[in-house]
Amino acid sequence: MGRKKKNKQEEQKPWCWYCDREFIDEPTLVTHQKNKHFKCLDCNRKLNTAQGLSVHAYQVHKRTITEIPGALPGREDPAREVFGMAGVPPGAKPGKPFGDEGEPSSKKAKTDSNSFQQQQQQPPPPIHIPPPPPGI
Repeated sequence: MGRKKKNKQEEQKPWCWYCDREFIDEPTLVTHQKNKHFKCLDCNRKLNTAQGLSVHAYQVHKRTITEIPGALPGREDPAREVFGMAGVPPGAKPGKPFGDEGEPSSKKAKTDSNSFQQQQQQPPPPIHIPPPPPGI
């Protein structure tokens, strides 16, 4: 009997969507997110999600949160609901940009820029309004 081969695709460690840091397990990741990314800058209260931070900041401090503290550029949007590894987009990997430049070409929307430019250059068709009949 031979040795059992390991899978080439080993299970990936949990990692933070906002700062690309890897962790041993998911509870440690959640604690990191609460302490670093979901912490109120005004009163240091630690919340569970970006949505919770936004609601807290608005109701208590009358402030609007526009970006997640400590997040990498392009990942600071508070609209994306991430808790631990839940909510991380499929295909996202630590250290790799995600979005227009990091998204696989099969997932990008196909646009034909030439036909779009041609449509913009063409003037709209003239509107013909017939003259009123005589006698009115």
